[in-house]
Amino acid sequence: MNWYDMIFGFDNRSGRHFLADGDELFGHDLFDLSDGTVIANWNSKSLLRSTKREYDGPPDDILENSLVVPVFSARLRASLAQGGVGGGDLQYLPIRVFQSTGEELPGFAVANVVTRIRGPSVRNTNRAAAA
Repeated sequence: MNWYDMIFGFDNRSGRHFLADGDELFGHDLFDLSDGTVIANWNSKSLLRSTKREYDGPPDDILENSLVVPVFSARLRASLAQGGVGGGDLQYLPIRVFQSTGEELPGFAVANVVTRIRGPSVRNTNRAAAA
């Protein structure tokens, strides 16, 4: 069994891996990708890119990016599907990924989480009572 941790952001880099610090989402933004709704008009030419050579490197299965949204490799998506994870809970939006040199890193998709479950009220937790 393979295990994957979703760790986002600049502070979590291990070694010299790819980091996308530029994007073109053709009218969409990170808020569209974090509100839990299906995106019907996604442009398949949308892209992420590194703008500095120091951010080039081998990509992780969860691509580090400045939008801090989940971007999964084809390998990770296949593993999740094989394990029965995702299904109707994720909408995979194809995204092109480029190194600063213009080299394309194929096979990535934004994992738009479209299923949300209600959590407990913060007011009714022990943490809120302790504050």
